[in-house]
Amino acid sequence: MKHLLSLILVILLSSEARSQWTLGVFAEASAQITSMSNGSGSEYDSVSALLHNTKRLSLGVDVGLDLDKYNSFHFKPAFYQTGFQLIRENLQLFDVVHSSFGPLFDQSQAANKIAYMNHRFKYVGFQFEYHRDISPKVQNTGLKFHVGGGISYYYLLEHDIRLRTEGFAIDGEFTHIIKSDLFFEGNQHLIAAHALFELIYPPTPSTEVFAQGLIRAPLSALTMENYKVYSLIPALSVGLRTNI
Repeated sequence: MKHLLSLILVILLSSEARSQWTLGVFAEASAQITSMSNGSGSEYDSVSALLHNTKRLSLGVDVGLDLDKYNSFHFKPAFYQTGFQLIRENLQLFDVVHSSFGPLFDQSQAANKIAYMNHRFKYVGFQFEYHRDISPKVQNTGLKFHVGGGISYYYLLEHDIRLRTEGFAIDGEFTHIIKSDLFFEGNQHLIAAHALFELIYPPTPSTEVFAQGLIRAPLSALTMENYKVYSLIPALSVGLRTNI
């Protein structure tokens, strides 16, 4: 990873003096389309059947370098969230939702007792992108269109479970945060590649508002050990940039 950072730094600093730097912020909403591999047997099938997709929000900074009218690089340090959800339905008396709690003793007559186990992986890292301007030569609105691609690297800060129950309570509460005995082990280093399309509108000559759609494909698994979870991530980010 040091070599990748060094390469990015060389690319950015070796540009000509006439290049324009920009600085901005962005928020990214994403859907986590998850699948599990490297497993077999009844336990694997049971866990895989409980796996569901989730949504996440991430925040970051956009440092851009416009090489010329058509080409630019973007370095984006960010706080990045990803994950997945396990949903257990039709829980019965004496079932164990999680090892942190005892057997289920709730005898209420709820139609369906459900436990939502939201695995949350929190990372810090960066994206490095190349953008190509494909705007029509004749335009009156000032709108610009970019296509491009990039690679991202993130380092794991924290992994926990947000447990939410429906139709019953555990210890009198419907929501719990679990930080131990998480069953899955988060991957410390997360690497992915993505393709993007960006719509840009400049409200002033020195600032621009942008909306970016992207598809992020995993180059490493989200989890380790016996059950490896992979996430294909469509995302939409919005932000603001200004010349510096």
